Amino acid sequence: QERKLHAEATAERLTRIDQFLDRQAGEDHLLEMKDSPARYRTLHAARLRTLERLGLAEKLGAGHWQLDAKFKATLKLLGERGDIIKTMNRALAGTSGRRLDTDAIFDRSDPDGRKVTGSVLQMGLTGESHDRAYAIIDGLDGRAVYAELGGAEQLAEIRRGAIVTLSPPDLEPKRSDVAIDRIAQKNGGAYSAGLHQTDDPRASPEFITAHVRRLEALRRQGHVERSVDANWNIPEDYLAKVRVYERTQARIRSVAMLVHSEMGLAEQTHALGVTWLDEAPTPIGVPLGFGREVMDAQLKRRLFLAEIGIAANDVKALTPAQKSELLRRDLAHAGRTLSEEIGKPYSPAPARGHVDGVYREPVSRVSGKFAVIERTQDFTIVPWRDVLERSRGMSVSGVMRGGVASWTQGRKLGPER
Repeated sequence: QERKLHAEATAERLTRIDQFLDRQAGEDHLLEMKDSPARYRTLHAARLRTLERLGLAEKLGAGHWQLDAKFKATLKLLGERGDIIKTMNRALAGTSGRRLDTDAIFDRSDPDGRKVTGSVLQMGLTGESHDRAYAIIDGLDGRAVYAELGGAEQLAEIRRGAIVTLSPPDLEPKRSDVAIDRIAQKNGGAYSAGLHQTDDPRASPEFITAHVRRLEALRRQGHVERSVDANWNIPEDYLAKVRVYERTQARIRSVAMLVHSEMGLAEQTHALGVTWLDEAPTPIGVPLGFGREVMDAQLKRRLFLAEIGIAANDVKALTPAQKSELLRRDLAHAGRTLSEEIGKPYSPAPARGHVDGVYREPVSRVSGKFAVIERTQDFTIVPWRDVLERSRGMSVSGVMRGGVASWTQGRKLGPER
């Protein structure tokens, strides 16, 4: 026990000694060494010297110390950072060409942070209750990054080896905020549904209600006030307050992560379909770590595409026509597999035009996520969109334009043509 306490004296994390010193200091954060138990006085003095080195305590005179008001919170963050770096070092053990920089921990609330594209090297749960998901991303530039993803359920969205991009948050005011601010400036700092309707007679009730919901969210954080007559008092610095609100929300939201491919590099080299390797730029300069692996995989990919007659092996970028052919082969293979399950033939979807039928299910392919649309005589496969999930098992009608479909929902019924 004594040995553990002495080890805590120099630890760069929150310790039991800190908890004791905090209680002893009281609300003014002033400490007098004479108040410490005699047997622990030397230990406490050693701990205070460590806190002084960290900028969290100041010696005022013989036996008198001033603790930083936020020293416990700072020590907790230091401890968490130390644990993260240890986790990252373990994950990188046995790899080469990787490094950890000062920005090795991805800050999801920093709008000026860098965008990171790479492979999921490791993922797991963290936090005191092990209820927060994290991932270590092996970056294209040889730099590894640790990112807290959000709740534990986020782990279901990715797998090890997946290719992802982490993006810094957009903290700029939304169009609704700009509209609210503009209307308020015209009306002496007031906003209401009626004032909005007067300003924009074409605005639908639903559109205006969405603006009111935005203000309700900001009111709960103390940024705006609502009067009893349903008017809103909009401050002159409303847009600045919106940025503060967005930064606060960014700290608790799930990180902005785009999954490019659930397939690892080795799987992509010989995959029949449009892969991330086909879209990824060739690493610039002398690639390190994962960037080196990407360059090697791109070479193998080009050799494979030459073997199947898609492109010559010295071609570094595929043409739109070559990508379309890869997509056609991918979906044709999916169609043959699903045809046995559904009991109907597969028909390719048109590049432009209407697609009607019953949304059966999503299907993951090399080229991405797609939706199976079943009709009376056959079925087709089109690009998936999340709005379709509300219509699973229901009739949908879509219009294809440039490989993207816009959908309307129908009623629940059987397959139709």
